Amino acid sequence: MFLLFNDLQEFKGTKDWPTVGVVGIAGEVNKNMVNVTNCPHWPVADGVQLANALGMQSFTLINDFAAAGYGLCLLKPNDYVHLNRVSPSEDGPRVVMGPGTGHGQGYLTKSAFTKCYEVFSSEGGHTDFSVTSEEDWKLRQFAIEFIKNSENVEN
Repeated sequence: MFLLFNDLQEFKGTKDWPTVGVVGIAGEVNKNMVNVTNCPHWPVADGVQLANALGMQSFTLINDFAAAGYGLCLLKPNDYVHLNRVSPSEDGPRVVMGPGTGHGQGYLTKSAFTKCYEVFSSEGGHTDFSVTSEEDWKLRQFAIEFIKNSENVEN
């Protein structure tokens, strides 16, 4: 991102420089600020400070799985693979899930009052792992050892 930002400096203040920005970021966004999930050594990301530093009117931070939810709304039928033979409801609820700093989750609903989906992010993946089988126990032990010994940037 640093190289990209430096490469764009020639456009700053010109008609080609964006006036607003939006970024999906891991963690709970509150008042346009976020402590990045699993990275306590990182500074708080602050959308107002980013806007000021970049010379923009506004810079909005949204949860990364909210961003994925908005992206889900743009998918066409040939962009995904059905996992079963059930036909989805045209205006039914939708969900987006995936690995990240936890098991990211978001859901989308459409009410009778709007033609657009509303997107809701969730930090639902940061929950306890219930061991119910021998395989679960092995996965738990592997995860504990991985977290202890990994040089992953989030540890």
